[in-house]
Amino acid sequence: DYDIFCNLTGEQILKLCPRGSVIGAEKRQKKILTVIVNGIEVSQYRSNGERTETGTSLDEHLSCCDYTCNSLALGLDGKIIDNYDGERHLRIGVLNAVGDAKDRIAEDKLRVFRAIRFTVKYDLWIGEYLWDEILRVDIGDIPAERIRGEFVKILQYPQGALKLYESGLLTKMIPEFTLLVDMEGGDHHNETVFEHSMGSFIVASQYTNNILIRIAALLHDIGKGKACNVDDVGHVNFYNHEVYEIGRASCRERV
Repeated sequence: DYDIFCNLTGEQILKLCPRGSVIGAEKRQKKILTVIVNGIEVSQYRSNGERTETGTSLDEHLSCCDYTCNSLALGLDGKIIDNYDGERHLRIGVLNAVGDAKDRIAEDKLRVFRAIRFTVKYDLWIGEYLWDEILRVDIGDIPAERIRGEFVKILQYPQGALKLYESGLLTKMIPEFTLLVDMEGGDHHNETVFEHSMGSFIVASQYTNNILIRIAALLHDIGKGKACNVDDVGHVNFYNHEVYEIGRASCRERV
């Protein structure tokens, strides 16, 4: 999966490769024009992390990458260009930001989800400064469709849901999970509702690649947080938890 960067503008790339197609909708095209040529993305160098300003050199471009492993480049002579120690970080299994992690996340907050995806896909651990920024990030202004795209990719890996929780991102996406963490599972479970939900997702991941089934396994008890009730003799029950809807009134309020 190669991306090619050069000092040509998008218009010049299209002139050289007239059968190429421009990627993205109008909003993206107002940034740096990217052209698909024979299945490969070809773009001009950029000079900021928002991808709105063109650059003039590879060094300038690499300084705007998100993570050191993504700042690795290969020259036409076959030599690796590694300005930010990305190769060593990959060898020791750590994901670090290029430069200041705070700046990289501020440029595009979706990068926190990409960080989680890289860790579960490549079995990496996240560097301290980057982890701190992930824990404190506010995802409220990230478009839901962008989060959905990364969420689906992360759940392709059995440890994806748990890593999302450890990073705080899962409860920011789905606040109902905060109610499940220490909630007793009732007479039919010897684990918390949260542990049961995570275990269900992991087991589902072992049996199917169908992302809808995996999500269903993760969320099948999400309504128990609001439906939980203790009867007169101390038994925990979750009547009607299956009809609870995320972001709506609790099932007891609806019934």
